Amino acid sequence: MKLEQLRVFKAVAEYGSVRNASVRLYKSAPSVSAAIKSLEDSIGIQLFSRDGYRLSLTGEGTTFLAEAKKLLESADALKRFPAKIPGETKMEYEIVYDASLSRFQILKLADFLDFNFPQLALTFTTLHPQSDMYDLFSKSIWDLAILPLSKVISNRQALPNELVMRTFSKERFYAMCSSAYQGVLKSEKENKLDFENETQIVFEENSYDPEGDDEKPILSRKTISVNDMETKLNLIVKGKGWGFLPADLVSNDVSKNTLLRLESGELKSYAINYYLIMNQNGNSCDASRKIWKSKL
Repeated sequence: MKLEQLRVFKAVAEYGSVRNASVRLYKSAPSVSAAIKSLEDSIGIQLFSRDGYRLSLTGEGTTFLAEAKKLLESADALKRFPAKIPGETKMEYEIVYDASLSRFQILKLADFLDFNFPQLALTFTTLHPQSDMYDLFSKSIWDLAILPLSKVISNRQALPNELVMRTFSKERFYAMCSSAYQGVLKSEKENKLDFENETQIVFEENSYDPEGDDEKPILSRKTISVNDMETKLNLIVKGKGWGFLPADLVSNDVSKNTLLRLESGELKSYAINYYLIMNQNGNSCDASRKIWKSKL
């Protein structure tokens, strides 16, 4: 029995399904199911009764959940103990990331570091299109960076030896518009898109990731430029135009039908590959190495 299995068990019990728990834990549904099965096998107790997709705690599961919560609370308190020592100074730890990166990836990193290294004083710095990549790499006063592969390749000559990199995530972007935006929707019903008369919300769409599936296209002649994805999302939701957005950023709005995906021949999705860059001379190499080895 492992603490991580108990955390998975607690999440499934609280959220009522493997799928909901997997979203909250940033894990795949099969890995959550496997953790529950392994825990049940190790303690010899059936924790859940299975009725379709909904899981209900058994009597033994309810009793076990109460004890599991106590154990997890004690474990979390023990991890936070170093930060409570009088006079202890928190070590600064900075992560710089490209503004196109989904907020869910940032939240995942924040949760991971807060749980495993509570003594760190975290700083998240957004890199906008105007950011100087050469200056970023040459100074390297940060601990971790998350950048599109295209920016890494174009500035590879500036990478000093203490910086190492690996793949981090692949984000797919889809053409989206609000139900309040009638221009594209009306044209789409006629099976043609009059992009000269549409407004496109753009974010660095004139460059693209050479390792991605497709080039990021500018199709409309009228554009509104932004330098962060949250502003882009809000403008599109408000019906100010259409644009490409990362899949996990729009999932909630799509489920509520406030955003609609445009799927004509001209509007193919594209992908951006992000790379994790570690500064081996950073403030907390232990934290960086743990992230590096993890499957975040």
